[in-house]
Amino acid sequence: MPVEWKPGDRVDMTPPGGRMTIGTVVDVDDAGVTVLALGAACYVPTGPLRDAIQPLKEQALSYARRGARSDVYVYLHAGGHLACSGCDLGQVEHYTTADMVAHLEAHRAAGHTVPDDTIAGLLADAAENDLFIEGVDIIDDAEGWHG
Repeated sequence: MPVEWKPGDRVDMTPPGGRMTIGTVVDVDDAGVTVLALGAACYVPTGPLRDAIQPLKEQALSYARRGARSDVYVYLHAGGHLACSGCDLGQVEHYTTADMVAHLEAHRAAGHTVPDDTIAGLLADAAENDLFIEGVDIIDDAEGWHG
């Protein structure tokens, strides 16, 4: 059953095997939906293409934040990596979930507090996160980085 979209909905328009494309619904009519994505308005007519647009998965902003119960701040960065922000070990970017989990084990070995639910959350999201990381195409040029 197709989703009933309304203006303001965040959507995932990623084509199979393509770059991750996130957009925001700006208008809906009987013939289709208009989505603002990649800096342009895209009109998606009713039918198979419109049915392929999915609601954006709600995701926690981070797996752990520094505080009383954690010495690490870990999150999935839009630039295509898992980040250990302000890392006390000096290793901020990790390009697979397995690499981040090994990194967090190194934090533990160094005596840092890493909540158990941080690793459990990363492992639960591993397939999706690794697919996202693999699909991000970052261009670094004179204009700055962009996806």
